[in-house]
Amino acid sequence: MSRSGQSLFSDLLENEIGFHLLFCDLIKSDYFSLYHNRKFAEDPIFNHFVINAMLLQNATPLDLSKMKTVIQNAISTAEELDLNTSIFVENFWPRASQFEKTAAELGYRVTDKMEILTKKVPDRASVSEGVSQLEVSFTDDIHTWTDVFMSSYSVPASWQSELIRREKAILRMKNAKFVLAKYLERPVGCLLSFIQPASYLGIYCVGTIREQRGKGVARQMLSFSETTALNAGCSSLTLQTLTSDHVSPMYKKMGYKTEFERDILWAPIRS
Repeated sequence: MSRSGQSLFSDLLENEIGFHLLFCDLIKSDYFSLYHNRKFAEDPIFNHFVINAMLLQNATPLDLSKMKTVIQNAISTAEELDLNTSIFVENFWPRASQFEKTAAELGYRVTDKMEILTKKVPDRASVSEGVSQLEVSFTDDIHTWTDVFMSSYSVPASWQSELIRREKAILRMKNAKFVLAKYLERPVGCLLSFIQPASYLGIYCVGTIREQRGKGVARQMLSFSETTALNAGCSSLTLQTLTSDHVSPMYKKMGYKTEFERDILWAPIRS
C-alpha cells in the first residue's frame, strides 16, 4: 500500500469510526476494537469488531494460533455482553485473506460486502433532476427524522427510544447534521452528514420511504450534501453501500468511485 493510499484509507476509516461512535459504545483492546449497542442487537453494522491495523498491515503471514486467539478473545468479549457480532475486514490489508481464513475456521462466513466510495467536492454543487416540489433541508426535528429512517430501513420499533436518545446528543455536535426531504410537506427522505476529519464529509443513513423510491429523492439529498460540503470547506465526500442493496451504480453515475471494499463476516448465533 502506498503512502498516499495509507493516508486516504486512514481518513476514510476515521470518518466511519466517528460515525459509529455516534450510535455505538466502544471496547478497545490491544488487538481489536468492538463497536456495540445492545439496543440494536443482531444488527451487523452497529455490532461489529475489527482487528487492529498492526495485525493486518504486514505482508508477512502471522502465526495462525495468534490470529485465532485474537478473534476468540473478541468473540468472548461480545458474548459477555450477550451479543452476536459481525467482523469487518477491508480488502486493502495485506493479511486480509489470512484473517478471513482463520475466521472461517471459527464459523464465520462472508455474508455481504460493503463498498466505500468517494467523490471530490465540485467547485459548484451539482443540480440533480428529481421529484418536483421536493424540499431538502437541515432539521432538528429528530422525531420526524427517526420515523423516516425507521420506515426506510424497516427498523424494528424497539430501536426508537435508543435512536432518539443518541440523536439528542448528535444535535449538540457541530460536525453532524440531520437532513430531511419533504414532498408536498410530507417527510419522504433522510440523511445524516458527518464531517471528520475536516476535509471529509461522510454521508450516512440515506433513506427514502418505499412509495417514493426510484424518483430521485436520494439524488437530491446527495446534491444537497455537495452544497453542505462546499460551504464547510471539505474537499471530498464519502459514503458506504452494501453490495446487496444494489445502489452502487446510482452513486457512480453521480461521480462517486469505489476506494476499497470490505467483507462483512457473520457467524450463527452461539449458544
